[in-house]
Amino acid sequence: MGVRLHQQPDHHHQRFQPGRHSSSQLDTGAQSLLLIGDSENALITGVNSTALTIDTNPLLAGNQGLARAYPAGTPVYRVDVLTFQVATGTSQLLRDDHHGGGAQAAVEGITNLQVLTVTSGKEYDITLTASSPQVDALTRLSLTSALRSKVTLAN
Repeated sequence: MGVRLHQQPDHHHQRFQPGRHSSSQLDTGAQSLLLIGDSENALITGVNSTALTIDTNPLLAGNQGLARAYPAGTPVYRVDVLTFQVATGTSQLLRDDHHGGGAQAAVEGITNLQVLTVTSGKEYDITLTASSPQVDALTRLSLTSALRSKVTLAN
């Protein structure tokens, strides 16, 4: 979901107006993470019909405001969090979108999901391994394949 700031918030403001018709797509639960502009993350701590209350550093007591001022029209994006896991006892990759439905089967034939830390808090190697129900005619072993991705966090 992308919206734009309706009015320019002051530096260190904890409340801002994201524009019309966007408050129904934001809340203090599963839809509470924001990316403001291209660099500042925020957690929604309050929503009403005209404004959002945010916290840009939930580790500190109270709501921390914006690190800098943003002009009207700055894009604001909702960040959706997804959790993946390989189901115990099956070959299913499960996906949880944190909207109350729990983990749902996304892909069959997945045997392993591995996340290795390259640089803590910054860079990770993710490997997803799949196995085919068919066997190789020569080796009589299941065909397997792995997909490896390197993920580097932006901030």
